Amino acid sequence: MTDGTFLCRAPFATFVVRHDARTIRIAAKGEIDMTCERALDQVATHVESLLHVEPRRVVVDAVGISFCDAAAIPFLLRLETAARESAAEFCVSNPLSKVRRLLEIVGLTRVIDT
Repeated sequence: MTDGTFLCRAPFATFVVRHDARTIRIAAKGEIDMTCERALDQVATHVESLLHVEPRRVVVDAVGISFCDAAAIPFLLRLETAARESAAEFCVSNPLSKVRRLLEIVGLTRVIDT
């Protein structure tokens, strides 16, 4: 989209990517599970292309995630890697307790923006 917004839907989740000169923000809403695999890949590919053009901070806003299983882990690692390779910051902001717990279990607490 030309206005800096990219929308991607999965059966039980929606991902909206907005960006400006300083930040790429991914707002996730709904249930992230294996049904989101294609959407997560499309979002990650879009974010990687934005980082290629201009490195900037990448933020996953997790406040709207009502359920999250291990399907989110490769997605988050891919975004973290892309940001790091572009010398950009990466974080997950506003995770609810169940999402925060998943990140803790898999050792990704370093990406939580507190």
